[in-house]
Amino acid sequence: MGSIRVERVGDAVGRCAELLVAALGGGKRLVVTGGRGAGQVYERLAARRADLADSELWLSDERCVPAGDARSNGELVERQLVAPLPPALRPRLRAPRLDRPPAAAAAIYERELAIAGGSAHASPRFDVAFLSVGRDGHVASLFPDRAALGERDRWAVAVDEPGLEPFVPRVTLTLPVLAHCARLVLLALGEEKRPALAALERSLSGATGGRPGSATVYAQPAAMLASECAEQGGEVVVVTDIASGGGTQG
Repeated sequence: MGSIRVERVGDAVGRCAELLVAALGGGKRLVVTGGRGAGQVYERLAARRADLADSELWLSDERCVPAGDARSNGELVERQLVAPLPPALRPRLRAPRLDRPPAAAAAIYERELAIAGGSAHASPRFDVAFLSVGRDGHVASLFPDRAALGERDRWAVAVDEPGLEPFVPRVTLTLPVLAHCARLVLLALGEEKRPALAALERSLSGATGGRPGSATVYAQPAAMLASECAEQGGEVVVVTDIASGGGTQG
């Protein structure tokens, strides 16, 4: 059994950057994500000249937009982390292809994972997975009460337009793949994430939810992911600037 802890800090972005830097070195395999908060973390990593040489960054999910579109999660990682680093420190970024329909892109991404891990039967174990928690508790493009959240066999799946900007279909890694990591870092940034953080903490304390794979309809993807990662021996760190009594940490 691994561990789960919540860290309330004034500089949640900086703390996430510290946790990621501490895990680097020796050609690591990381999951990275999109979003405003994640982009700020990448800017910190680039400013610190984080050594990502020989590392592979696997995108947790991608929005099905034209290649080069600023709304692309892969474009965000490239723009705010990879490109600013000196060439000798840059990682290899792996992402779903934007020139294919969502289902085809998911199948290709799944095959790439199998090749990288050397097995078609067990997804590769990531050294670190870094994800943001959405207002509704979603992580990657795994949304509450959507079929993709309960997928146990596929490693990557297409997701219908979820009703959030930019209102396009998506491709996402599935929960079992994301949970298969040595360290999971979840960022809950900003007061608007308070309800999601509260639900996450309630779920992890055993007040709600169930085990992945049961008939329970899950409303808290972040809690499901954290629980499954810890059950597999992973270290889960939830980093937030939301104070326990109200407001954000100073």
